[in-house]
Amino acid sequence: MRTNLVAFASPIHPEEEWRRDLEQCLEKLRDVGLEFHEHLIVGQPHYREVKLSKRVHGTIIVFLTGGTSKSAAKILQDIAKPLIFIASPRHNALPSALEANALLREQAMAKIVMVREGYAEEVRRFLEKAKSLREESKAKILSFGGLAARADLKEASPERLAEMFNVEIEEVPYKDLEEAIIKVGEEEVETMEKRLRASMAIKDTSLTKAIRLYLATKSLLEARGADGFTFNCFNLLSKIGSTPCLTMSLLSDEGYVAVCEGEIQSIAASVLTRKLLKREFFMSNVSSYTGRTLLIAHCTAPASMAERRIDVLPHFESGLPAGLDVELKRGAVTLFNVDKGLKEIVAFKGYMKASFLKKEGFCRTQAEVEVEEPVELLSRLVGGHLLMVYGDVMEELREIAELLNLGFREL
Repeated sequence: MRTNLVAFASPIHPEEEWRRDLEQCLEKLRDVGLEFHEHLIVGQPHYREVKLSKRVHGTIIVFLTGGTSKSAAKILQDIAKPLIFIASPRHNALPSALEANALLREQAMAKIVMVREGYAEEVRRFLEKAKSLREESKAKILSFGGLAARADLKEASPERLAEMFNVEIEEVPYKDLEEAIIKVGEEEVETMEKRLRASMAIKDTSLTKAIRLYLATKSLLEARGADGFTFNCFNLLSKIGSTPCLTMSLLSDEGYVAVCEGEIQSIAASVLTRKLLKREFFMSNVSSYTGRTLLIAHCTAPASMAERRIDVLPHFESGLPAGLDVELKRGAVTLFNVDKGLKEIVAFKGYMKASFLKKEGFCRTQAEVEVEEPVELLSRLVGGHLLMVYGDVMEELREIAELLNLGFREL
């Protein structure tokens, strides 16, 4: 396994001491099978001379002495991830590693390892696990109606999504979707409608257009070998004459990554949830709060998350077919998302205590989640959407964040 390796030392420390530490470190890392072209930086002036490759499995930084944190932070703004800091057990190397990690908090989150028995094997295992996780997260997502990202608002680009999460976005022209809808046969629609009416209560809405959209989307996913999809819904409603809510619910239950509103941060979080956590999720709006209760809502949720009832109704905002009101199971939940810049995961725990609420003025699937301090939570969230999964997955999210070189914040 090949990595970048950069070692830092301060010129005020005797070279004969830290040089010995460096040579021993390099030998230990080579002994566990790591390959690298090492760079040594002594003092501030030389950091600009270092050219780091992105065609490697990660970057190892060796802190040999104190007084090196700022030099390290300056060259690590745009480097191959994951990132590992190895700190010598003397010469104030560990404080410098900690300081550099704090300076980089918005760009990366390094794993910090101190030189001790077995540390080289720990580094190798971490890099192997990070490589495996990145391969596991690989996904191709079809985008219908365009992505919602705005560079002028400092939202992450598709390129950033590919770099950090190994996720490729393929834009699908509207004409391709339109042609796929036209090809859907009447018999297919009738068969699907019978199946849905057997498990859902259809109220005041037609299913025909929504089913056609589901079948057309599925055919495009299969034809293009995609792992999931996103609809920039409000760009397409008038053209399609239906919302993608039913499509989202059904295809999510079939194992696809289904993401509302063309939002890059939620694509990242959804891929993470489906591919790495291997959990079903409800992508929701943060809609309101009362006391310690947070109201989350959207017009779709996977049918597999239902405790009992599912009502199919007109979509909340447009009145088009069709929105879903899913009676969600009660229980402990984790709510989270990735931030707009794809730099950190922000998460908190709660208890899903009630749903199927039928409140006016909100999306159809509504759930009340009991949390500690809703007012404080709201000011620290990273957007208007949250993914809800059942159970406490904080430790899994924390480990994923470290392996993907993301920050992690538990609220």
